[in-house]
Amino acid sequence: MTSAILALLIGYVFYQVVRDGTRGVLRTVYVIVLFAVPIWMMRVFGVFKFDFRAAAAYTLLVALIFRPTGGSRRMQFLLGDLFCMALWCSDVITSLWWEDVTFTSPLESLRLWVLPYVMGRLLAREPEDLAHAAKVLWWVGIYLGGYALFEAITKVNPINQFFSKYYWILEQGEGYRWGMKRAQGPLEHPIFFGMLLCLLLPWAIQAAPRYGRWGFVSPLMIGLGIFVTVSRGAWIVGLMVALALLFFRRPAWRVPIAIVIVLAGCVVILGQKEVISFLGQIIGEKERFKEYIQVKGHLREYTGTLHRALLSEVYVDALRQAGWFGYGSYDNIRVPFPSETDGRFRSIDDNYLAFQLQYGMLGIVTFLLLGGCGLVYLFWSAWNANGQFTPLAAGLFGSCVGVMLILNSVIFSADFGGVWLFSMGVATGLERLRRLNREETAREARSDPPMQGPLRRLPSRSQRPDA
Repeated sequence: MTSAILALLIGYVFYQVVRDGTRGVLRTVYVIVLFAVPIWMMRVFGVFKFDFRAAAAYTLLVALIFRPTGGSRRMQFLLGDLFCMALWCSDVITSLWWEDVTFTSPLESLRLWVLPYVMGRLLAREPEDLAHAAKVLWWVGIYLGGYALFEAITKVNPINQFFSKYYWILEQGEGYRWGMKRAQGPLEHPIFFGMLLCLLLPWAIQAAPRYGRWGFVSPLMIGLGIFVTVSRGAWIVGLMVALALLFFRRPAWRVPIAIVIVLAGCVVILGQKEVISFLGQIIGEKERFKEYIQVKGHLREYTGTLHRALLSEVYVDALRQAGWFGYGSYDNIRVPFPSETDGRFRSIDDNYLAFQLQYGMLGIVTFLLLGGCGLVYLFWSAWNANGQFTPLAAGLFGSCVGVMLILNSVIFSADFGGVWLFSMGVATGLERLRRLNREETAREARSDPPMQGPLRRLPSRSQRPDA
């Protein structure tokens, strides 16, 4: 069935390209596929995972060869584009270093790191495309928010049931909190779904004014969807979206909000143990059920929350030996695992740790450079409180900062990782639009005609009364 649906999608994309052009498909079909279609539906060819996102993106790229997007504004190569290519190169270099390259490796590497970024970059080429995509995603927000609420209340995931997709660990204790099923949506874990909803929220807020008094419905549904994932990380990212919107849209509040953020950061750093304990209590980790496990021959208190904090102790030696190119994977036999250590620590819920183990120092540096560059672009695009895309840029700044902070407690899964990379592409596109607008404003100022009307001749210095 998956092959038939993929074939239908490819055919539909080509049909829409002929009818509406590549820009029309990118701002409608692709963004719907990116946010709303199950990522686990795919065909695997070697190491290449041909999912619906890849099918839509590769089809669009082929269509672009025969029918370019056009547009009134020229393309510019920016620093974010360089960092995206550097991140892709780090993947390729690691694969070559460990001789893990197969015929389909380049396609998989492009699918992971380049395609989502390029699609975001192309979408942000024209302001009209961004505005149209926001309107489409406003409706996607209502759909996904409603889906999340339905799943949490009825304890049924319709898509998973229809395709007989079963996640045994989520059907047991981990998938339920507060007597409610954690909304998983069309993705593979509630955490991933919560992150995706946080990255979707800025688009719904951007489009809200276009729907008048009903504009609040989509952001509200997305917010409720984030809540019922019962993911603490997603809640924190959602809070950061709200803070970023207030910071950029209310200039008078910027200093107080910045002070609050700095103080909150100090509390987290200085009271890390208490914060971890508090976060554990939120989901029902009780002190009377303490468990102790072995870490390098020593007993350590263990909970699901503490698991992430203990990972750096477990893999400290492996990180020292990872070098510039890593081990090629964070879960293969090349990664040293200490003796007398509980096997549960082979599960790494820390992207920065996993990324450095897999790709080495080169990979983690290029990843951080891409993220940092995108955040700078979003910051400057959002600084003008009354800009056309300030809500979008401000919201994406908050969600992307939040995701990067939470990645120390979750793996960078393609479920939401592809959307984050797409957002980085949009950030670079917004920076390009900002620079072009600034150039046009300067050009118009230089070409303004001189003042019309008679000019009064000023008296010479000797004719002035004070001479």
